[in-house]
Amino acid sequence: MEWILIILVGAILFAISDLNKKINALHELLEEWRSGWEDAHPGSDFDGIDFPSA
Repeated sequence: MEWILIILVGAILFAISDLNKKINALHELLEEWRSGWEDAHPGSDFDGIDFPSA
């Protein structure tokens, strides 16, 4: 019985770790996209409102 709990806890920890890696990769991808967007559209806002560049 105890070994089932140990395996279950290990699987949950592994799933959390894997999910965390995927979230971090998505965050990095979004940061790259945002950086590219800001380079291509200087002075723009993410709400669709373009402000003149200062």
